[in-house]
Amino acid sequence: MINYYKSTDSLPKLKEVDKITKNTWINLVSPTVEEINFLVDKLDLDKQLIEEMLDYESVPHVEKELREGYISFILRSPVVLEEKGVVTIPLGVVFLTKLKIILTVSKHELFALTKLSTRPPKGFTTKNRVVFFRYLTRKVLNSYMIELNKIEHEISDAEESINNALENKEIAILLAKQNTLVYFKTSIVGNRSVLSRIFSGKIIPLNDDEKDLLDDAIVDIDEAQQLISIYSEIISHTMSAYSSIVSNNLNFVMKVLAIITFTISVPTMIFSFYGMNVHLPFQENPEVIFYLILLTFGLIGVTLFIFKKKKWL
Repeated sequence: MINYYKSTDSLPKLKEVDKITKNTWINLVSPTVEEINFLVDKLDLDKQLIEEMLDYESVPHVEKELREGYISFILRSPVVLEEKGVVTIPLGVVFLTKLKIILTVSKHELFALTKLSTRPPKGFTTKNRVVFFRYLTRKVLNSYMIELNKIEHEISDAEESINNALENKEIAILLAKQNTLVYFKTSIVGNRSVLSRIFSGKIIPLNDDEKDLLDDAIVDIDEAQQLISIYSEIISHTMSAYSSIVSNNLNFVMKVLAIITFTISVPTMIFSFYGMNVHLPFQENPEVIFYLILLTFGLIGVTLFIFKKKKWL
């Protein structure tokens, strides 16, 4: 799917247009082969560049090709896939310096691109590459924060049920979230390295205002990275506490079963004596059964008293 957007002096708000002109933002999402070939011919791009941006394994980096007339970036942004859950995928950005056109490429619809195209923030423009990139990175960071908030709630839910749980469901949930945080951390570190290279001014010449914009983006990414580290640590501590609680619960159950077994063995042993075919004291007495019952309960009481005194109960 290809969409064209543009903002001009006479048209300050972002509008969808039907053709490619100067200062146009081209948003390429889940493209077909025909759409890729069309843009490759129209913009005189290397097809391999777009294919790399659609590759799930692509890592964040910056590529500057002055002779080809473009600067390309790859960030990673979170997305929810039905078969994999929350993952991060590449988000490609190409600044065509000669044509003054911006191209974004993604394998799936992303929160950042959808928000920018449908509800662009105040000050967003397709005329300034740095401003465009700053707002794009902010929306990418917002998508991370949304998923981190979901993870925080799921951790809280797991902690609430942890005291009464003896199943592996909560551990499986926490492990899945821990894996997601690992992917997030790796992706955000890569995104930060891209921003740092741009901030250096060697990729794109920057004025003071543009440097301030990118500096704010780096600060935001650092804050998100700290949150990821905090949530990872919380999950680790929660899993350790969960393991301890499960172990303590299991020990308690085993202790109770052992006490019950020992207590039951007392009457079993006494009555088994009177089940043997040998002469035993008082076996001719018709009331011996009542005495045996009283003796049994007495021994059980003494046993439980000893266990209680030893604080085994």
